[in-house]
Amino acid sequence: MTPDEIRAESEILYYNHEADIVARQDAFFAEYGKYFQGLRTHTANIPADGEKYPPDNLENMPTDQPIPWPVDDFPSEMIAALQIDVCNSPQGQGWTSRVTVYIDGKLNMKSIGYGACGITHDWIKEN
Repeated sequence: MTPDEIRAESEILYYNHEADIVARQDAFFAEYGKYFQGLRTHTANIPADGEKYPPDNLENMPTDQPIPWPVDDFPSEMIAALQIDVCNSPQGQGWTSRVTVYIDGKLNMKSIGYGACGITHDWIKEN
């Protein structure tokens, strides 16, 4: 796969789950008054160069949050890792979904922001 194909497949992974993630975020906010933070789905093997790896970090959670990732929402192998970061600003709360994948040894990341302080940017890669 080319780098562009890997990025495109990684985006498809996220956007196939976006509606469910947004709905779960809305429900989580309604119940807890804050958004869900999802630790990176992969710790041991972040997907690289079009290879798919099983998510190995779905059951871990931040110490201040009572709920892990909804395990049934993800395929058994993924082309990219996902994580959700939360933010709180004077304008209000928000969250950012991050899609990460290694391509040719470089970490590539795309962010999709929601709410008052979510961050959105197209693909960037580390130098």
